[in-house]
Amino acid sequence: MVVLDTGSSDETMAIARAAGAEVYHFAWNDDFAAARNAALAQSRTPWNLILDADEHLAEGAEQLRAAVAKPADFIGVLPVVSGFDLAGQVDTSTAWIPRLLPAGVRYQGRVHEQPVSEWPRVRLPVTIHHSGYRRAALKRKQGRNRKLLLAMLAERPEEASLHYQQGKNCEVYDDFEEAARQYQHALQASALLSRQPAAQRPVVSAPAAAAGRDQASTPERANGLATISRDQTLMSTVRPFS
Repeated sequence: MVVLDTGSSDETMAIARAAGAEVYHFAWNDDFAAARNAALAQSRTPWNLILDADEHLAEGAEQLRAAVAKPADFIGVLPVVSGFDLAGQVDTSTAWIPRLLPAGVRYQGRVHEQPVSEWPRVRLPVTIHHSGYRRAALKRKQGRNRKLLLAMLAERPEEASLHYQQGKNCEVYDDFEEAARQYQHALQASALLSRQPAAQRPVVSAPAAAAGRDQASTPERANGLATISRDQTLMSTVRPFS
């Protein structure tokens, strides 16, 4: 197990060491992809399971074992179930997010980062539970994502997905007027993009994709699984299942 800590102030690192983890520190620089990639750089296994500090693996251990026994030539997309405090009760919503990555795949994006890879996406019934949208957690990180999204929008003001994510962030904090404006920007940007010839549309380069193929096929990495997280980030490298 490898743990990458981005600035915890409690006993996170000591607890992780006591559990047998390799613990590393990463100076937080307002870039989630950079933290993810720093954690991934410590992995020495062909597969990486990504978990945040406010998440845990809830179901699907057998399916996960079966997935990592296969060649590392796809991206595993997992259901992440988030809890919300609504009208005095806890409701949930599920998003399918790429979380099982072959070695060599890296992330891009300051926030709402995504793995950059040409590997096909495969849905896996391996459920992650996420508590980061509960009321107390939202209060602790209020303003963080907004700041990072604004920085990304300054660089790419016409990117529809960034306006959409900013709208979601505003909606979570009950700023519905700004959320509506951001969603409208997202729709307008999407409409403009759809009218462009395919050759003129923005293309995200994927230098990590080839590296993923090379590293995943290295003989000494024939077995194993790595798990990573951000935000007082836990990344664990789990040795081959017995």
